[in-house]
Amino acid sequence: MPDTPSSTKQRRQRNRRRRLRQNKNRKVKKDVKKAVARYAQPRVIQPATRISECAKDYARAVTNPFGRFSNLPCIPDFTIVPSAKLQCKIRGTFSTGSAGVGYVALNPLTAIFNNESGLGGVIDQPVIYTTAAYSDAYFHYEISGGAITTAGVAAANSNSPYKNENQDWTWRVVGAGIQVRYMGSNFRNQGSVYLYQSPGNEDIPHTSSDVTNGVDFLKSNFTVMVPVSRKSEFVYYQPKRHNDTFYQSEAEALPTRTGDQNFILLIYVEGGDEDTPQSWSFEATVFYEIQGQGLPLTPSHSDPNGYAAVVSSLPNVNPETSPESLTQNVLSRAMNYLGNQISGAVSTAAPIVANRLMDRYLGGGISMPPLPTITEL
Repeated sequence: MPDTPSSTKQRRQRNRRRRLRQNKNRKVKKDVKKAVARYAQPRVIQPATRISECAKDYARAVTNPFGRFSNLPCIPDFTIVPSAKLQCKIRGTFSTGSAGVGYVALNPLTAIFNNESGLGGVIDQPVIYTTAAYSDAYFHYEISGGAITTAGVAAANSNSPYKNENQDWTWRVVGAGIQVRYMGSNFRNQGSVYLYQSPGNEDIPHTSSDVTNGVDFLKSNFTVMVPVSRKSEFVYYQPKRHNDTFYQSEAEALPTRTGDQNFILLIYVEGGDEDTPQSWSFEATVFYEIQGQGLPLTPSHSDPNGYAAVVSSLPNVNPETSPESLTQNVLSRAMNYLGNQISGAVSTAAPIVANRLMDRYLGGGISMPPLPTITEL
């Protein structure tokens, strides 16, 4: 049967629609292949990263507690209950003794009150230091009847506005550190300075039956030994145990309640002039978050990613750079840490997205959706 003009026209229209569909399918397959090739290949991505102001303040507190803060820092973890923020300081001078040895040590948990004392074989004062009457050639102090009995060793309280009156408070250390500077004559600036942070934040051995000196302190990878000079030297606190960022009560934090002494930060001078004592100034600083009745509570902020980035970026040896430089270095490493985390997530997700796009097309015969941008991934 010969074709009529009408049937010829319809056949041409059908052929034209078929060719359009074929061309469209070819284009979609080509686009899908491009997407797979583009997103499945490893690529270097430089995402925009930022750390919250709270995490930045925390970084400053653990690297330069001696600096100035417009806002007192908190720990930007998951504990976002309002808290009072407090900065406490202990300032003074210490001296080397007749053996050319002297030191200043800090228990950061107990500077929260300004009237601490001792009981039995422990004391709650946050700082101990040596005077010119110190005669031992190693790190040493003994306590009996709630007082230090070693000649030439004294204790000091902080400038906290709060007294220990059995308040039902809990607190945690945000940041802390000790800074010292030699104040004697140039003629007598001899010896070595050991910047020591106790491994595991445990009490430093200090009795005559458990002698520790410069050689023992150097066994810790964190310790740095520097010559005596006019330069300020410092050591700072780091959280090292799982409970170091927990809120603790008096029964958990004060040595007179626990029975355990806890001087964990130490600056120790050895090899000084044995005839004339060397004089040093010291400043110990501690930042706290406190919870309890009668306190001026303010919001606490949460930035778990920023907090993890800062803690992961802290050096594993006591730094010899200035606290200001250390803060900048830690913040720079923290931002790189976050950037690497985001890049890794995007690199992992991109090929998965591309493969799913291919499956959607080949399995269901549906038209290809617009390709996602990198920000949408």
